[in-house]
Amino acid sequence: MKKVKNSTDIHQKQGQELSKKLYRSTTEHAKRLDDARSCARTIGDLFTPSLQIKRRKFCEYCEQLIFSDPMLYGKKGEELLWRKGYYDVVSTAKKLKKREYSQEEICNLQTHINAGIGFYHHLISRLQCEFNLDLTHVIDFSVESQANSDVRSDCLDWATSSVHQCLIYLGDLSRYRLEVNPKSEPILAFRYYLQAISFKSDHGMPHNQMGTLAMNRNKFLDAVYHYMRCLACTVSFEGTINNLHSLFDKNSKYLEQLPLEPNPDCISQTDKNDQLKRFIARFLLLIDIWYFNKKVTKVYSLCHQTYKDLEECLSLLKTTNESCESPTESETDSVTSPELLSNDMIFKIVVICLLCISKLQKTGHNQVSTAVAFTLAIYSQLVQNVTNHIHESVLNYPLPEVEVKMEQTNGIVTDLLKKNHRKRNTSKLRRRKALPVEIESDASEGEDPAEAESAASSDDDDSFVSDDENILAESSDEESDVKKSDDSVKEENKENGTENEDKVDVIKKIKRMDVNDMLEIITEEGSLQAVKVINDWLMQDTEIIKSCGTNTRSLLRQITNMLNLININIKSSKISGIKLNVASVIKNEEKIPLSEDIVLKGVEILAKAHNDLDWNYLHKHGMNTKEESVTRIIKFMSFGKFLTSIEETGITFDEDKNVFVCKCEDNEEEKPTNAIVEDLVSISKCMSIRVVGIYFTITFHAR
Repeated sequence: MKKVKNSTDIHQKQGQELSKKLYRSTTEHAKRLDDARSCARTIGDLFTPSLQIKRRKFCEYCEQLIFSDPMLYGKKGEELLWRKGYYDVVSTAKKLKKREYSQEEICNLQTHINAGIGFYHHLISRLQCEFNLDLTHVIDFSVESQANSDVRSDCLDWATSSVHQCLIYLGDLSRYRLEVNPKSEPILAFRYYLQAISFKSDHGMPHNQMGTLAMNRNKFLDAVYHYMRCLACTVSFEGTINNLHSLFDKNSKYLEQLPLEPNPDCISQTDKNDQLKRFIARFLLLIDIWYFNKKVTKVYSLCHQTYKDLEECLSLLKTTNESCESPTESETDSVTSPELLSNDMIFKIVVICLLCISKLQKTGHNQVSTAVAFTLAIYSQLVQNVTNHIHESVLNYPLPEVEVKMEQTNGIVTDLLKKNHRKRNTSKLRRRKALPVEIESDASEGEDPAEAESAASSDDDDSFVSDDENILAESSDEESDVKKSDDSVKEENKENGTENEDKVDVIKKIKRMDVNDMLEIITEEGSLQAVKVINDWLMQDTEIIKSCGTNTRSLLRQITNMLNLININIKSSKISGIKLNVASVIKNEEKIPLSEDIVLKGVEILAKAHNDLDWNYLHKHGMNTKEESVTRIIKFMSFGKFLTSIEETGITFDEDKNVFVCKCEDNEEEKPTNAIVEDLVSISKCMSIRVVGIYFTITFHAR
């Protein structure tokens, strides 16, 4: 036993000695490379044949050093390899650059960068083999799969960290290549950074690098998003805070150059692109104020102006092509200035707001109330925008000619039944307002007109509610409605007749439409991803929902309308192109992540919503766009059921009709369904909200 022990000790000592010699040799080579680089007077001097040979040997020494004793020299070897082998060369070339790179210089730099990309691919492959790392769902490029049976468990943490660092280096090298050749696409750089984020979501460095890469995209919006994501990570990057300050300073200077608008309530007749730039600039100024808790006068006026800008931009929102993007797909877009508000931009705006709220809550600043109110305003606009888009799409959906004629005939019969009934039961009529998201009960489909007439004429009925008058928003004071005279009922029907007819048309058409077409309409609403993120936040912060129910139901009515519009029959056997077991997804929806969840993995303010998610689910089962849309609908229905569990919301679910119902107070009944936060300073109605033990007030106004 002693001999074996002595033999092991001797072997370890020999290994340590070898590692020490390798380290000394590697540092000596690094010094020589430094000396040669410092003597370079042109970019060509960095790429002489002898210097390139020395650099290649140096990289080989670094690799030997890293794997000879990973625990002692792994980190040092990585840093030396990156700094002296690749980074310093590119950095020095930038300093030596005169005006433009010559073709020869571009060729030398691209060859150097490509060699680095190849080397780090090789390094990841070796790390996988040496330490039996499962990188199947981490990286999207092929590596060797040869397993090593003799793995030191104490090195596994280092090995995974090394893979993560290699992915960042690959992203950096791809970014340098973009700088050398600006005409090339940033796709590769973003790809490596996103893989690094997916692998270790608690490390913020990749977000910092993506912020740098996105500096000129969408008037700093993308860069601010990534810098704030970096700062929200457990392991953030030191220099990110300065990067963020610098961006906000640039944004303030840009905003100062914009012409003043005489009336903040008036949308100026500016170019569409300028309108979006103005909104982004104002939005980022608000975030700057809140995130760094700056004391600025007229912040409520700024909120109002920003809100009006957003309203205008949303009216121009594209709902085709890019609307089906996941929140990360547009990262590869090379467009540097915005033209229209995209769904990816909306997603980033929502996340930035939530990150800002999270920081304010931690520090206990009183500005959290205004930030929450503004976020609810954005939420309100998005919900209403989705509702309007689906409503319009359904109205424009072409029904077969036979269906249209049947619908017209049924409409005439229904009108006659209504008139006949009103003559007999005006005193018993309970006035109800139909909203654009009603869905007929299954029992009403294909009803015989004669049977309907018989049922309508029954003396046992206390009230008449036709298929065209299914109720989604009920008055809480029914007695006052009963007292309405016949004349007032007629007057209301005359005033609202056209509007209600449109709403009824939508209800009828949803029931008659092919479920696949309706699913496609919902899938095209890419901003549902951002709405779902806010749903997750609200489910964690129920005090906000309770306050909405206590003080104003306008937002809750909007949510109810949207939920009923997207509450299609996802269990239908007619749905094509999906392999989902819908019943299983409904049962396990809390465990199934969507693309927006994966993108926001590790964001603290959404931690509770992500707590039960199986992050490997999509790797195991996969999910196409249509299946993801079905899953998202299921999650929205779950959110709706959650709202019914909070008494203050006044929201219930009618199991028979399969619809959500939101009861409204008399004064709320008179308000338009698109109630929003409009002026955070002048309104007198407030909601008291408790967040992290701090009571604050958000002003909420319905217009």
